[in-house]
This record gives sequence, C-alpha cells and structure tokens, in this order.
Amino acid sequence: MRGVPPTLTSAEQSLVDLAAGFGADHVAPNAAAWERDRRAPAEILRAAADAGVLAVEVPEEWGGAGAGYFAKLRVTEELSRFDMGFAFSMINTQNVAARLATQAAPEIAERYVPRLVRAEIFGSSALTEPGRGSDFAAIETVAEKVDGGWRLSGEKAWITNGVHSDVILTYAQTEPGARGRGIAAFVVDAGADGFARLPAYELMGGFSFGISGFTLDRVFV
Repeated sequence: MRGVPPTLTSAEQSLVDLAAGFGADHVAPNAAAWERDRRAPAEILRAAADAGVLAVEVPEEWGGAGAGYFAKLRVTEELSRFDMGFAFSMINTQNVAARLATQAAPEIAERYVPRLVRAEIFGSSALTEPGRGSDFAAIETVAEKVDGGWRLSGEKAWITNGVHSDVILTYAQTEPGARGRGIAAFVVDAGADGFARLPAYELMGGFSFGISGFTLDRVFV
C-alpha cells in the first residue's frame, strides 16, 4: 500500500509555481544554446536568486525560502522539465548554502551563506574522485591535522558546479585505513593556496551541470 504523499504549505506551493514560471521564462528559451555553447549559465543562477527561486531550503533568517525537502523536490522537478542540468546545478549551490546555514560555525556561515543566497558565489559538494564513485569509503583525499586546522591533499572529479564554484564542501579521509569511519567534510575556498581547478569535461551533453574537477595540494582549512 502506497503512503500518503507529502503536502506543501501555501508558501511552498507558491515557490513551486514561481519556479515553474521561472523555468518557462529563463531556462526553456536558453537551454539549447547552453548545449551548443558548451557552458554553464552562471547568469541564470543569479537570475534565479533575484527571483527568489534559488535558496529553497535556506532558513528565512538567512534570506532563503525556508521550505522543506519535498518542496525542494518539486522545485527541481519543475525546472527539470526545461533543463535537468540547470536544475541540478541550482539545487547543488543551494544545498551548500542550506548546510552551512544550519550546520557550520557562525563565522563560516556569515562568510559564505549571504553571498551564496544572492548567487554572488556558487557552491559544490565534492565526494567523487577519479576511479572512486560509488565506493565513497575508498576516497583517497587526505586531511592532515596541523596547528590551527587541517591540510587537504588529493583530487576530486565529476563535481557539479565545478567550473565556477567558490566554496566546496569537500570530503576527505582523516584516518587512512579507517574507511567510512574517518571521513569528514571540510569547507574549502577555491581561492585558497594549493587549490587548482581542472578544465570542464568534454561531455556528450549536460554542460549546464558545470561539471569539472579540482586538485588540492596541502590546502589549509
């Protein structure tokens, strides 16, 4: 027997409707050109922020919509009718904003969340590595404890928004050999010394995902 599907509040339904209209007006007319030009449309992410569509789950006190997970799914569904890559890119940057707003230390949240919400900067989550996708516990990016923080070294691959993300939630191994028990997430600034962005992947399609990778050479966090 199937369960009762979640319901949306009136505010969440208005957000979903807004996303549908935004997709029709801004995504549908441009999606084919993004593929032809092989690029990720940062300007449309900024337009989504201006329209109030981007920061779905970000708490209202941080300038977001404060909506729930099901509302995020519905927003993604509506935008995906026009371009799945753009929808996934937008949701990824909002995921970083939402997580920092609710889980990061206050000084970290203050540094990044307002700018993510306004799409002045973009976010990524970095799990996958070359040759290590589904086996998350096998990642080899290492975090070494040092005075005042950590130093990260390794390479990440297939990262959504990797071509232009400014703040990356990066998963690394703190205890080599511990597999999943040693993995932690670190906030990496793309402007840090030792961070190097790799070229965008030459895909058959889906350029609006903004997929690329990056390397870390003793990046301090």
